[in-house]
Amino acid sequence: MQKVLVVIDMQNDFVDGALGSSQAQLIVDNVRKKIESFDGPIIFTRDTHDRDYWNTKKESFYQCHIALKIPRAGILWMA
Repeated sequence: MQKVLVVIDMQNDFVDGALGSSQAQLIVDNVRKKIESFDGPIIFTRDTHDRDYWNTKKESFYQCHIALKIPRAGILWMA
C-alpha cells in the first residue's frame, strides 16, 4: 500500500492571515520539512468560500477569510 501525505488547510489566512495564529506559524517549518522529505504523492486541501458565504452566516465569530480568487485563499508558499 502506498503512503500519501495530506496537508490540510495550510493556507495563508489560516497561518498568518485573518484566522492565523502564532501556533500555526510555528508549525510551518516542520510541515515544509515533511513535504520536502516525503517520498510519495502529496495532496493539499483548501477551504474556500464564495464572496456571498458570509451573508448566509449568523455566527459573528467568523471573520472574512479565504474567499475564492483572492491571494489569501492560496496554499501557503513555504519556500
